[in-house]
Amino acid sequence: MAIEFNITGSKRFGTMLAGLRHAAKMTQKLAAAKCGTSTNLWCMFETGRRRPTADHLFAMSLMFDRPMDKLYRDCSEKRAAATTERVSA
Repeated sequence: MAIEFNITGSKRFGTMLAGLRHAAKMTQKLAAAKCGTSTNLWCMFETGRRRPTADHLFAMSLMFDRPMDKLYRDCSEKRAAATTERVSA
């Protein structure tokens, strides 16, 4: 079973991530460094072109003082719903 990439969920996550970063008054470069990734990859998270790994989500949860499960749901909720719809159809 192939799982398709759902860009809608990723864009929503990226928008939320950019909002958290702005609220923390961080640049993308600083946020990426604190998360242990490159600025380029961080930009991809914020634009919805890439999804963060569990390690990235853990670092983000510490950096923004948000529960990791909340970040994970924000990142994955739409994808899980889209997968469920395809399987049940």
